[in-house]
Amino acid sequence: MTAEPAKATATAANSAGSWATCVPTNCVVFYSSTAFTDADYDSWKHVSGIHRQMFDKRLFEAGTWNAEFFEDLAPKPGDVVLAPHKSLDVFAHTDLEFQLRQRNVEYLAIAGVSGIMAVESTARTAMERGYHVTTFTDAIAAPGGLVTYQAMMRGLNMISHNVISVDEFLASLNKSAAA
Repeated sequence: MTAEPAKATATAANSAGSWATCVPTNCVVFYSSTAFTDADYDSWKHVSGIHRQMFDKRLFEAGTWNAEFFEDLAPKPGDVVLAPHKSLDVFAHTDLEFQLRQRNVEYLAIAGVSGIMAVESTARTAMERGYHVTTFTDAIAAPGGLVTYQAMMRGLNMISHNVISVDEFLASLNKSAAA
């Protein structure tokens, strides 16, 4: 659903570049995939439209290639790998909040291939829980072309403290590291 939009915004390349820069600036990178087992597919009492698509097509089936991390974005030593999330919001069904609090994280920069779903849901929860949220103009993909992308950007501007490009984000990290 997001392959073409991700290619158009260079989501993977931009994300990989931002994560590589985080290491020397003491950023912690958190990863969470989406993975469903047969029991998960059968456990939903009220299946929404997105879940119907995922379940009918067996998207994100545990143990298959589409539940794995994209090779260029795979976790590296020192990164935190959370349990796979089973909802659109990474805070739900994972220990993300615990991991953030354990490390006294206050600022989050959120990227991903499902901007109108997982990124937006996670960013909204983070904002409502008091985190400073940055989302990206070029490290988030949205299915549906330009109109959907523009709507996603309007939504992210409402719930994010910053919506910036990866280059702007990296420049701010470099500025902070130099100070």
